[in-house]
Amino acid sequence: MTPAEGNMTPGEIHAPETCFHNPEGHFLGNHISGENLMPLPLADHDPAWIFLVIMACAGLFAFLQLFYPHRLKMVLRGAFARNYANQLIRTGNLYAERPAYVFLIIYLLSFSLFLYILLDHLTNIRQYTAPLRLYASLFFLVFCFWAMKTLIIQLTGRLFNTAEQTREYEMNGFLINVFSGFLLTILLLPIVYSDTALFFYLTIALLIILFIYKLLKGFSIGISHAGFSLLHLFLYLCTLEILPYALLIRYYFDNIQG
Repeated sequence: MTPAEGNMTPGEIHAPETCFHNPEGHFLGNHISGENLMPLPLADHDPAWIFLVIMACAGLFAFLQLFYPHRLKMVLRGAFARNYANQLIRTGNLYAERPAYVFLIIYLLSFSLFLYILLDHLTNIRQYTAPLRLYASLFFLVFCFWAMKTLIIQLTGRLFNTAEQTREYEMNGFLINVFSGFLLTILLLPIVYSDTALFFYLTIALLIILFIYKLLKGFSIGISHAGFSLLHLFLYLCTLEILPYALLIRYYFDNIQG
């Protein structure tokens, strides 16, 4: 018996040093003293709907694997292999197919959830708004941003008479978004429910790599076509790909971190 155990009064429980989630975020520091170990309401910890969102993404991928295995394989490979992407373009309009809607839903659900976790980790925003309401708002914003980008790409393609090149560029962005949704579906569960922040920072690193890869691949698509306007490509990459994230980072450091 340790000295601490010898001083215990009847009915008192001495909690061992271990790792638990704390009430202020999804991740912990090192050890927590026994006096801070208090039962937490589920809504203040990891709401049940988070698990349901992750399971919904996994279930949708299972649906695709069961009913559209060939399409799923081509889409995931097309994110990195240009011949698969070109094959998807030649076989018709992917956006008119049923799997495309499922891919889009998976991306929106998973990416919005990761944004929610990121905001909660950086700002503990759950103290100021209802978690589910925040997630729904993020889902709506991500969808609107995706729809706006898609519309602008198609309009500029018609304006500059580069419909074929624009379609390839648009397909490249869609395929990488689908792959990022697949990646997030795998990593969200350990991000939320593990006792380490390793998966959280690993996911951020992988998403940054995918973002840079998407920019470089989009640029390579543009310069590979003689009729594609480099000025149009540069303006698009700066205004719709880089600028929104730069503004978010600036807002965080100016208004939240400061």
